[in-house]
Amino acid sequence: MDKALTKLGSFWVSKKAKEEFSNITNDLS
Repeated sequence: MDKALTKLGSFWVSKKAKEEFSNITNDLS
């Protein structure tokens, strides 16, 4: 269960980071 939770957590974090990154990129351009 912990492994699945960790996988989900890192997936969510990278998804969140990608959104933040594209927001920043959009602001810059």
